[in-house]
Amino acid sequence: MAIFPIYCDLVEFLSDSAAAIETNSLIGGNATLHTSYPAGSTSLVVDPVALAQTYAISGFGSGAVSVQAWILDGLQCEQVTITNVNTGTSTLTLASPGTQVAHAAGTNIASAGTAGNLAKALVDASRKAETFCRQGPAGVTGITGGNATALTGGPYSIGAVSATVQSSAGLVAGAALVIDGPSSERVTLTTATGNAITLASPGFANTHSSGATVVMAAGGDRNLYALPRTETYSLTSMTAHVDNDRTLVVNPYHFPVTSVQSMSLQFGTYAGNALSGTGLVFPNDGRQIMLPYVSWGSSATPSAFYPPAYLRDPNVWLQLSYTAGPIPLAFSGTPQLLLVPDDIKRGVYLYAQNYLGYRQNPLGAANIHQGDTSREYRLRGDKSSKSLLVMEAEEALQPYKRC
Repeated sequence: MAIFPIYCDLVEFLSDSAAAIETNSLIGGNATLHTSYPAGSTSLVVDPVALAQTYAISGFGSGAVSVQAWILDGLQCEQVTITNVNTGTSTLTLASPGTQVAHAAGTNIASAGTAGNLAKALVDASRKAETFCRQGPAGVTGITGGNATALTGGPYSIGAVSATVQSSAGLVAGAALVIDGPSSERVTLTTATGNAITLASPGFANTHSSGATVVMAAGGDRNLYALPRTETYSLTSMTAHVDNDRTLVVNPYHFPVTSVQSMSLQFGTYAGNALSGTGLVFPNDGRQIMLPYVSWGSSATPSAFYPPAYLRDPNVWLQLSYTAGPIPLAFSGTPQLLLVPDDIKRGVYLYAQNYLGYRQNPLGAANIHQGDTSREYRLRGDKSSKSLLVMEAEEALQPYKRC
């Protein structure tokens, strides 16, 4: 099943004072993992969650069952099938192949209720937050396609372009994600055959040991976690250009930028020309990358290598490998959601509440009058057609929106 990012879980949503809505009918089981589990685990010991309401482990069922559940774990959420519930030992048995990625102790696992699914509402709200922020190229977000597999034969060093995996079934040429705790990154596969994979240059941006998960990524990359990424931009665009002072200015898809691994200029099919990283600055709160012209190479007369006509040619491309995103990656064994900024969580809460509001207002009406009761869902005179909840969510997420 798919792996996907999320920015808050049921535990946090239910403990938020603003979430003063009926949720009993939206939750079946709701628990947290008692300890950390590696990828491939089929037996999970869990602890119950007790907040304003108490959700017993028996909410997943008892004995032999077939229940869909969501493991809500930041960058590496997944949907699993529970086949057996032992309420005496608080153990959930999962259908093979078990978990696709490793999960830390304290990670939330939840199932649907009798009249809806709060876990799925938070997943959908996270996608809505990503769409509003517009970080990354357009396209389907999350992680899709192919079965997750694990690296073998490690460790692999920075820059390595080949590796072995347990199985390349489901892996094809294209974007992939290596899930490895704080060393997680987005890479591009060029081939995947048998037990071998090859990566496009510049290869791995981090070191990886055996056991790291590899899974195909979606066509889009709008998740907000700080991953190493490699992207290509036209040098005659608003995303990347050379200004009148011959300074290279890049407005990357993701921000804030924390580091740049490499940059190179590509002209047609010719070999790329690597640029020096000396003098790099990340102005405007990390929203931009700037490289002064004198820092482009070691020559005292770099204009001999990069004449103005070359820099204005529409066939010149910039390949950028960098790390950026507002949510840092957690160390192994630490729940990823602990590092999500409060305003991003707040935006997701509000989007989820807006979704859940359709239970009382299925037509999305601006106002509803029933006898002596009147409900207003939008500001009087507002022409945006947005509910108050959506407007507040967008206000909370505004600092993370790419213009």
